[in-house]
Amino acid sequence: MKPLKHYYLVTIIFSLITATSFAQDGQSDKNAKISIMGGVNLATINEESASNITAFYAGIAKEIKLVPLLRFQTGLLYVRNGANLNNSTFTIDYLQVPALLKIKLGPAYVMTGFTGSVRVGGKVETDGVTEELDSDVFSGFDYGTQFGAGFNFLIFGIEARYNWGLSEIVKKGFGIDYNHRYFELGLKIRLPF
Repeated sequence: MKPLKHYYLVTIIFSLITATSFAQDGQSDKNAKISIMGGVNLATINEESASNITAFYAGIAKEIKLVPLLRFQTGLLYVRNGANLNNSTFTIDYLQVPALLKIKLGPAYVMTGFTGSVRVGGKVETDGVTEELDSDVFSGFDYGTQFGAGFNFLIFGIEARYNWGLSEIVKKGFGIDYNHRYFELGLKIRLPF
């Protein structure tokens, strides 16, 4: 089995766990809340000469109450990452599944956890010429750790998160060790069901 297939297998398993958590019914539904969310993503990589790009993220999340102050949040997000580097701008699009623990302190909360992502697209722009990312160079999977804080008001919420990429976005053998780093600021709306 090729290494890339392992990444897809892990992502499929992670996605099935998420889908199962969305499909549960009974007592767990009383303790679960579904939200749509989206916002701005200031993304870069761990290279001194790289600078941020302004991108976005959007998706759906499910939060499950574990005990009065502790929640588990998962979901499915479309996330655009990338950076400006060496007169080029590259963007990488991912489907991301977060697995976060949240500690609720009244309407405020803090969170931490992990993310797994599958690359679904990407482009490199140099001197006005845009090309698709080379799949032989860029990894098809990304994972990282995430932490942040948020505040809820009625059915609305605002969140700030920081993601620290743990996997290399360029495949082994190219002598490049780049990881994503990005800050997200967004809004969420809790759905009434």
